[in-house]
Amino acid sequence: MVQKIKQVKELSIGENLQRLRKNVGLSQEDAVAQLQLAGLDIVKTVEKRYGNE
Repeated sequence: MVQKIKQVKELSIGENLQRLRKNVGLSQEDAVAQLQLAGLDIVKTVEKRYGNE
């Protein structure tokens, strides 16, 4: 499930997060859980803030 995030001027970090999680069919909650399992210290509010831009 590891995908590299490519920052493009046309896409914000939030748009990248949203695109990646939708491509693999994850809800925000599932995406946060997967990131936490991978060792990234993130909470839903952070993903929601950037993932809904």
